[in-house]
Amino acid sequence: MTPSFLYAKTAWLWFLIAAIMGLLLRWQFVLPTAGLNYKFFLHGHSHLMLLGWLFNAVLALYTIAFIPTRLRSHQKYYWFFGLFQLSVLGMMICFPIQGYKAFSIAFSSLHIFVSYAFVYVFWRDSRAVVPKGNIAYHFVGWAWFFHLISTLGPFALGIIMAKNLNTGHLYELAIYYYLHFQYNGLFIFAILGIFFWLLNQHSIPYDQQKAGYFLRLMIFSCIPAYALSTLWTQPPLWVYVLAWVAASLQMLALAVGGKLVWEIRAYLQQQLKPWAYRLFFLAAMAFALKHFLQFLSAFESLAMLAYQFRNITIAYLHLVFLACLSLFLLAAFIQQGWIDMQARRSRWGVILLLVGIISSELLLLLQLPFLQYEAYLPDYYLCVWGASLFLPVGLGLLVVRK
Repeated sequence: MTPSFLYAKTAWLWFLIAAIMGLLLRWQFVLPTAGLNYKFFLHGHSHLMLLGWLFNAVLALYTIAFIPTRLRSHQKYYWFFGLFQLSVLGMMICFPIQGYKAFSIAFSSLHIFVSYAFVYVFWRDSRAVVPKGNIAYHFVGWAWFFHLISTLGPFALGIIMAKNLNTGHLYELAIYYYLHFQYNGLFIFAILGIFFWLLNQHSIPYDQQKAGYFLRLMIFSCIPAYALSTLWTQPPLWVYVLAWVAASLQMLALAVGGKLVWEIRAYLQQQLKPWAYRLFFLAAMAFALKHFLQFLSAFESLAMLAYQFRNITIAYLHLVFLACLSLFLLAAFIQQGWIDMQARRSRWGVILLLVGIISSELLLLLQLPFLQYEAYLPDYYLCVWGASLFLPVGLGLLVVRK
């Protein structure tokens, strides 16, 4: 079994476990479990989503897209695979038990240091075979760059906690810093790199100039967009200006990227497998909605509202991680042939997964008008838990196949 397929299969397994953990977290609002620390368990759930599911899924596609065939089965890639899974397993066990303490920090640090080595080896093995000016590879390079700078966040957390500075804003700002450069940096740039690689693989013509503009706008907006995650602290005026510039650049990038995709929509429908095309379309809609919501968050009142009511933040993060990133990666897996949509079980797995994602988001959104009155829809938390139940069931059908 090649490292690419190992990463893909293991990614789905971590996704299933993360979904089960998420289901248990939702149950705490219905009938709390004695002895379960919600915050600690949430750390475990989020690390499994980021590093177990998304990170492994990206590596699966990266190795098959950009590593030469003769090098993919080299022993070093199996070592990387083993060390990454060991660190994720350690985080899955330690975070729910102790939160950010010695063992969980040790395993998360292991993942970070192994990722540094992986980036170096990946870059060395791939750059010799990728043509110069390849737009997909440029996205990949920037994805790794944003990953590397995102890792300053966990190290800052260690310092903040060691010096007992976690009572103010620093603790949350360090977490938001890490999350921002992971999902707006590493993962968004990663899926865009995979998207352009798929266009090249299927000889789908696209406007190279627009693609270049899109790349530059995404780069220039990513770093200052961290300011959008800090507006709830009511920072100085220059931070608001930076947030507005970043949000405006992101909307401009969305316009350029949207026009590029619209021009090739017929080619995409012809060349991509039907289920892959449908999921790509849904992921693209979620990508557009994500950018629009980030633009709205540049308004101070809306930023404060999102900070005060956790449901808004959860709905946004689930939109990004599930509707945008996960659906795109699922589509890429289908296109790659790693998920056989001819099988009835796989089709039902994908359908149930979609039902879970869409119904959960709708329930979170329907609750928003009631938040200002501190009221809830009838049996709201039970309904949200029921909607979330579709995710592990759907993923279970995809993971456990005949």
